[in-house]
Amino acid sequence: MLYNKAELSIPNSRIKKSIVMFLETQVLYEVLFNTKYEFKCDRCGFCCYRWGVKFPDGSYKPPFSVCKYLDYDTEKNIAVCTIYENRPRGCKLFFACPYKFLDDKDKVEIRRFVRRLVKESK
Repeated sequence: MLYNKAELSIPNSRIKKSIVMFLETQVLYEVLFNTKYEFKCDRCGFCCYRWGVKFPDGSYKPPFSVCKYLDYDTEKNIAVCTIYENRPRGCKLFFACPYKFLDDKDKVEIRRFVRRLVKESK
């Protein structure tokens, strides 16, 4: 976070909350803008684990669980969506991935983690 909420010495709590919300919104917009226009998906599959999504059949995948449509191509070392052409709207609109901000060691760990989860879920 670019600021410390405790350091904002503004006496009126309503104004203070508005300023904090504004700063958080500005940071969020900056991250989303940069991510949307500069990020190229590396197909690690973490988003398929991290986010909750409602499927067209009415079922729901909660956050932090393996998507039933997620597979892993071990030869190419990439996550594969088995319903990519018909994937849910939430998956189509998703572009806010923290992956691009990680170092190479963490990226390898995420891929290993997702690959293990997919294997265990089959």
